[in-house]
Formats: sequence, structure tokens, C-alpha cells
Amino acid sequence: MGKYYYKVVRKNRKTKELKSAIVSGKPAVVYKQKEWTYPIIKGSKLFVFQTLHAAVSFRECDEDEKIFRCLVKKPRKIRNIMSYTSSIADFREFWDCYAREKKCFGSNVPPCQTFVVDAVKLLDEACGEPLL
Repeated sequence: MGKYYYKVVRKNRKTKELKSAIVSGKPAVVYKQKEWTYPIIKGSKLFVFQTLHAAVSFRECDEDEKIFRCLVKKPRKIRNIMSYTSSIADFREFWDCYAREKKCFGSNVPPCQTFVVDAVKLLDEACGEPLL
């Protein structure tokens, strides 16, 4: 079995649907346990954390945010991330820039131990309690 990573998702209380913890608009990715999930924007990636500690540090104090242990395809450390936007055009522009390995617009330093991947398979919910 491969190395495990950790994914922070937001769980809808009514539908139980698992979506991206950050992007909630139209480009939000929907995840299902034990199934491979791929980005919905061509050429983009999904974000995960290398350790549970990093995922817990990132997660907001929100009971709807859950952390899952997961398997990933093609993990790669990322140097910069875009500022929040819900514009699909902005997402496409960022990922086109990422593919060309250039410094992208609105670049921010990602949270510690952030990786981008081609696909994520959520396995089981990880303990989300703060680690001391």
C-alpha cells in the first residue's frame, strides 16, 4: 500500500456530500469515499496535505470540515497558490500558468506540507482533534 496523505473536505449536513473545503461555487469538486476523484477543470490538480498535523492546522474550527486519510496519484510539492476566487476563468488561468511552471498571478505561499495531485481516493475519516 502507498503512502497516505490527508484531505480536508466540507460535509453537507443534509446531503452528506463531501466537497472541497475552500471552493464552494461551481468549480467545487465532489468527493466520494473509496472512489478515485479527479479535478473537474482540465489541467488542474487537487490539494492534499502530507501529514495529519498539517491538515489539522489548516482546518478551520468548523464541525462541517472533515479530514480524510487518502491515497493519491502523482503527488507534487507546490510552490505557490492562487488567491481565493470563484471564477472558473481564474482557475483555468492559474492552472495553465502552473503547467508552464511560471510564477502565477496572485501567488501566495501554500500552507505547510501542501501537495497537488492528479487524483484522490478518500479512505476513512482521520482523527481531527488538535495535535499538541
